[in-house]
Amino acid sequence: NIEKAAYYYFRAAEIGDLVGLHNLGLCFAYGRGVPKNNSKAFEMLKKSAEGGFAPAKQTIKEIEIEGWLSILRFAASLRSTSESIGNTEPSNYGEENRAMQRKIDAENDENKKRAEREEYNKKLDEQWKRLLTPNR
Repeated sequence: NIEKAAYYYFRAAEIGDLVGLHNLGLCFAYGRGVPKNNSKAFEMLKKSAEGGFAPAKQTIKEIEIEGWLSILRFAASLRSTSESIGNTEPSNYGEENRAMQRKIDAENDENKKRAEREEYNKKLDEQWKRLLTPNR
């Protein structure tokens, strides 16, 4: 049962087990046994990779490559759209947009951290309840 596996990966990750961190990161990436959460997935995979677990290093490398490819594809689509409507002048709004995006990103990061803390505390509570519940 995948929920149990995710739980045991969580327990292993809590004590710093690199394989547990990697596997729990994959659970979060695919929403298997836990709610899908890409930021948690990346965080756990990164910790596992930084600890020296080779499969996690490879996974991080693949994520980073795919991320850069997505950014490049998006930038190319914006450039071609701009050219197709005849806009060849440089935009004055670039810095304003970047500043606004930084502000939005900071707010999103804070909201994510708050949600992650709440989810972590909820999981610990559930974990405690499971430990107290006799097996049937």
